[in-house]
Amino acid sequence: MASEHTIDSQIKKAKTRRKSVVLAGITVFIAFLSVYLSVLFLAKGFNVSISPLDAQQEASISIHKGLGIVRNQTAYVLFGEAELQIEATTFKSTSIQVNAQTPSNLLIELLPKPAVLRFTTDVESVQFDWLVDGDWKTRGNDLEIELAPGSHEIIAKHEWYENTILNYDAVKASDDEVQLHPTKRVGTVTIASVPKGAAVSINGEVVGITPYQATWSAGDYQLGIQAGGYEQSLDQFSLNKSITAIERTYTLLPLQASLELALTPEGGLLTVNGLPKTPDEGTKISVDANTLLTVQYQKQGFITQVRRVTLSPKQQGALALSLEPDLGQVKFSSNVNATVSVNGKTLGHAPLSLSLQTVPLEVTFSKQGYRSQTRTIMPLSKKVLNVEVELLTEFEARRKEGKPSFVSKLGIDFIKVTGGKFETGSPVNEAERFRDEHQLPVELTKAFLVAATEITEAQYHKFDQSVTPSNLPLVNVTWLDAVRYCNWLSEQEGLRPFYRVQGSRVSVPELTEGYRLLSEAEWEFVAKHFQRAARTTFVWGNEERVRKGQGNFADESIRGKQTFILEKYQDGFAQRAPCKKF
Repeated sequence: MASEHTIDSQIKKAKTRRKSVVLAGITVFIAFLSVYLSVLFLAKGFNVSISPLDAQQEASISIHKGLGIVRNQTAYVLFGEAELQIEATTFKSTSIQVNAQTPSNLLIELLPKPAVLRFTTDVESVQFDWLVDGDWKTRGNDLEIELAPGSHEIIAKHEWYENTILNYDAVKASDDEVQLHPTKRVGTVTIASVPKGAAVSINGEVVGITPYQATWSAGDYQLGIQAGGYEQSLDQFSLNKSITAIERTYTLLPLQASLELALTPEGGLLTVNGLPKTPDEGTKISVDANTLLTVQYQKQGFITQVRRVTLSPKQQGALALSLEPDLGQVKFSSNVNATVSVNGKTLGHAPLSLSLQTVPLEVTFSKQGYRSQTRTIMPLSKKVLNVEVELLTEFEARRKEGKPSFVSKLGIDFIKVTGGKFETGSPVNEAERFRDEHQLPVELTKAFLVAATEITEAQYHKFDQSVTPSNLPLVNVTWLDAVRYCNWLSEQEGLRPFYRVQGSRVSVPELTEGYRLLSEAEWEFVAKHFQRAARTTFVWGNEERVRKGQGNFADESIRGKQTFILEKYQDGFAQRAPCKKF
């Protein structure tokens, strides 16, 4: 009985322990389920739809950055932010950033992995141009490239080979190597020679005698033609896509000798048996051996030399040819005692007789106050050449040309003014007339030229470099400065100055012809009478008020800066206006 009691006690204890284990497991499961449900409650879920269909079947989703769990196609993200990684075996992986603002339904399209392909040829050391679907990719012996799944056209091109074309179906994520077998192009080679029967060698190998014809593979070749008693002829040729046939005839030179030359002066014409020769390396020429050679050297202005010589094969001869100047007599004369310069060197005064070399020479006749004349002459061998010129003063020369060239270069244009009878001054009944403006009768008996505009600062700058050049009218110079400017213009034209200036004293000599300032009467005639039906009161006309655009006056823009202005007038310039604006 005691034994049975003990067994029952042990069984009861065992059952009690099993109940405790079960209760503990249930407790853990309930705790895990609580945490899981809490996670689901706190997390935001993103339903990921993957395309295409075959990518969906391979794809897996993981949380790359952030916290969360993935169940089937749904990712639950804690704390709002994460990076989802979508991967498939034969597709390119992709990732997407998600946060609380990201839509819950995501559509992800995976791109297939490209095929990795290596195209090679069975030709070594040849650089092919590789084209894929018509686009050039690279130049080299092979091509390694990634291609999208699908059909592609691969072309290997080289000028020595026919185009090798392969249509290839690329499979996604595949890795393959394909070898191409280019076919070499061929061409015909036809060689003739004078004389016939010469040995033909290609790349140093004798392949026949002339006349020679054969078919050769495309490539670059060194050609040699040689016959007994003649110099070897070397040449190069290529057969390729553009050149499919070579046809050449070679005239072989007899065995040669060399002739070392000393030529004085340099730069002449050298001929051997009437044919021009250019020395090699500056001093040597190659000539036919066993032949009488007539060597001639000539240069303009020198006496030609001729020598005859015969050389044996491979002989090195020497010959010196020094030319003497060829001279002619030239007589110079002019209407004045002019200085005569030849090629810039003064040789005397006309009349003058000189012995000069028979080459083109530049001769200049010059004399102060006259325009120089330059001529190109060619003295005649053993003959007399007469050169005669007439020098003109600068003024005479410019008058003959019909223009005052110096002032034209300065940009000073002139208007011809024909005067007549008129009265200077102001009529008694004219408004705002001063008492000393009484009228006087005047007659301008001669026409004169007047500058079309004021002298500009740029035109005066040529005379006085302290003035900044511009197209504004010149101001702030004295009457004496203006007089000196007129004299300077006269001197540049070759005219006698109008004024005689001695310090601050100015006078007018009897014989004058140069530039001058207008007289008061001339200026008034130009301002109020010239090209007008009747005299006008003002420069702009008879109106008391200046109309818009009539001139550069003291307008509203300088109100307050000076006493007198024209009210309500605007000319567009606060200061001086450039010449020719009005």
